[in-house]
Amino acid sequence: MRRIKEDIGDRYNDQVAFYIVGTDPSESLEILEADRKRLDLPWITASAEEGMLDTLQIYTQASKMAIGSDGKIIHRYGFGKGDFESWADLFEDIAAN
Repeated sequence: MRRIKEDIGDRYNDQVAFYIVGTDPSESLEILEADRKRLDLPWITASAEEGMLDTLQIYTQASKMAIGSDGKIIHRYGFGKGDFESWADLFEDIAAN
């Protein structure tokens, strides 16, 4: 997580909205927020509402997705997918549009 912040996130914080969304019901928003602060991440933390994961078709842990300003999913990575270069390309495209 720290590497994403330093290598990609810091470059786009003023152009792309980042959210860390917890999906584990045993992990409270307070725990997520404490982890965010411990890792010195500037992003917003949130909890998934009931049904959100099914609606977004998220079935694996550590899913990452980009949602355009029109609310449509424009890109997604499942667990273990994508690399820093592909994320950098994606953020560059989002920031430009």
